[in-house]
Amino acid sequence: MTLQKQITFWVVSFLVLILVLWLLSPILLPFIAGLVLAYFLDPVADALERMGLPRVVATLVILGLSILLLVLVVLLIVPILGDQIVKFAGDLPALMQALLARFNEAAPQWIKDAIAKSGTDIQGSISDIAGKAAGWTATLLASVWSGGLALVNIVSLMVVTPIVAFYLLADWDKMVAKVDGWLPRDHADAIRTIAADIDSAMAGFIRGQGTVCLLLGVLYALAVSIPGMR
Repeated sequence: MTLQKQITFWVVSFLVLILVLWLLSPILLPFIAGLVLAYFLDPVADALERMGLPRVVATLVILGLSILLLVLVVLLIVPILGDQIVKFAGDLPALMQALLARFNEAAPQWIKDAIAKSGTDIQGSISDIAGKAAGWTATLLASVWSGGLALVNIVSLMVVTPIVAFYLLADWDKMVAKVDGWLPRDHADAIRTIAADIDSAMAGFIRGQGTVCLLLGVLYALAVSIPGMR
């Protein structure tokens, strides 16, 4: 195949891929999520296979534990988060009043004089904002929740994604071997090397970011819990 034909083939294939993704975009999210989940969990399935478990059993064990962990995290975090948001909305008027009091204590006199000359009623403005804050918070949460449901389609995500992930994870090695068979033989080694480098870089990035997030989460939790901050 000449270079011109190769370029034409790949350009046309790319345009067809973009068209297919655009046409299927409303229903793609659960399938993409299942693909990503299978990609992340494949090394765990390989490790269980080396321990003697069949691939299907290893897949069932991994997905079962993953779903159980997700349910436990949601059950533990969502009530706490909701309770803290409600308490914060209720405490916000008092917090803003305390902030205004601190401002009156610490602000230079020339700033107070400038505000007084401008005729701005900071006390009234703060009180008005504080009074509306709880309503704004509730409205914002309702908007985020309804928008999230429309965007993510959480029902299909929770139902379809585990099914897609199961089948992809069970046949992951077969799919990789099948795609490898499609590679042009003249460039197969180079493509495999590039794919392995991409896989290694992504794995390192995810491990690094996950470690950083975990350490920061523990640090922040301890930092605000030890002095008793709300």
